[in-house]
Amino acid sequence: IRGKHLPMNKMIETLSPYFTENFLQVFTDENSRSDKQSGEYLLPAKEAPFSFHSETKMSYDEEHKILYVYERAKSGQYHIVTLQRDQGKWKLAGYHESQELLTEIKRLQQL
Repeated sequence: IRGKHLPMNKMIETLSPYFTENFLQVFTDENSRSDKQSGEYLLPAKEAPFSFHSETKMSYDEEHKILYVYERAKSGQYHIVTLQRDQGKWKLAGYHESQELLTEIKRLQQL
């Protein structure tokens, strides 16, 4: 959907099988503004935020059933995708770019 202007109902219909309800709400709120194109919030560049190479790491939070997939870009910034089980399927629950790892990931690394 990157680069396409979609009506809100079409965007929700297209993304709901892949996004948790909470993240879908955040995503649609961010992309319903007239100053943003559809998809700009999640994928601001033309390339994917991940290269999925040997430096890509994962941390699983068993208590909350959340999987964090992350890697550090050449710029030093972390790209973090949060996945969550929803009715037996993994769905996108968040996307973050940060200079530091999320506190939740740091906590899981110490276990």
